[in-house]
Amino acid sequence: MAARSSKSSDETQSEEPPMQAVRPQQYSGGEGWELGQVAPEDRFRQIDDEGRFVGEAQAKVSGGGRWVQVVTKGSPITPDVMRGLAPAEDAEGGDA
Repeated sequence: MAARSSKSSDETQSEEPPMQAVRPQQYSGGEGWELGQVAPEDRFRQIDDEGRFVGEAQAKVSGGGRWVQVVTKGSPITPDVMRGLAPAEDAEGGDA
């Protein structure tokens, strides 16, 4: 097998940094529930026995059952948080 040559320093510098190197704070668009904003309060979601979200996201845990915290006040709204805040899909219609 032929050895691969390493990239020159010019090529390395022109590449964009990996996504992990970008700080979420750079994209904060204020407080709210939109992607890139900062959560104005905590949100929790109830889960069923299979770990699927049920009901709507709430500011406080109420009643019995199992709950997970979707986002903490002051944290950035990421795509995963958006999925956690979205209304639950029907168990029959979703691809889980």
